Amino acid sequence: MIAMAALLLLATSPAWAGGETVVVRARANLRAGPSTRAARVGRVAKGASLAVLDHQGEWYAVERPGGGKAWISQRLVRSRPAAAGLAAGSQVQPKERYATLRAGPSRRARALGRLEQGASLAALARDGDWFEVQRPDGSRAWVAAAVVRLVVPQAGGVADSAGALLAKLQADYPGVVRWAAVNDVVLDHYHEAELDMVVESSWHFLPEGQRLALLRQAARAFAELLRTQAAYRQRYTNRPLVVVRDASNTVVGSATPQETRLF
Repeated sequence: MIAMAALLLLATSPAWAGGETVVVRARANLRAGPSTRAARVGRVAKGASLAVLDHQGEWYAVERPGGGKAWISQRLVRSRPAAAGLAAGSQVQPKERYATLRAGPSRRARALGRLEQGASLAALARDGDWFEVQRPDGSRAWVAAAVVRLVVPQAGGVADSAGALLAKLQADYPGVVRWAAVNDVVLDHYHEAELDMVVESSWHFLPEGQRLALLRQAARAFAELLRTQAAYRQRYTNRPLVVVRDASNTVVGSATPQETRLF
């Protein structure tokens, strides 16, 4: 009779499609089963994001941050709205020397590692002030939007074409230009763009004339690139088109087609 009742319960329980994510309201216990009497198998911090695998009564079966399955009471979590998707090929790059990767969209979530300056990760979605990213090993993590820039490629657009500009500068100044990225911003329905360049320590040993020549070349090439893009022809600003930083993230130069400055 007990076995038949159990089978009947399974047959009448609603199917669980999964795919939901919940956020921990306060530091909470993870348990081996759907009961407060089940063994505690871990704890999660406030703000941690957990993928729901299944549910039973007032309990969620969730994926543990370190892998594996555990249970948490529904009273200790809240549903998280689905994150907004991003254009295919979108990437994030650190604004500073590095950006911390976390297990969930919260500064209290466990740190998983760093995204170093000059590197980038595929951006999958945005949830408020956080981006969900994919790491090289295929695992996912979260990074605060405030510490990264989002690069959204557009077919034939300025972000795509900037790669050729970088290759040209690296060929003309070998061992000097480390990388460059387009900071593409939409403001009042107009596009603005800034070429953010990072240079190696060898920059500081170049004669001043060569550093100025590099800035002028980059500014002219980038301005010409913008003129080929209809979105950018509508409006120009007086802010620097090119900003150059060294490995310590210190601004060492800036340039527009009209003005070149070293710092």
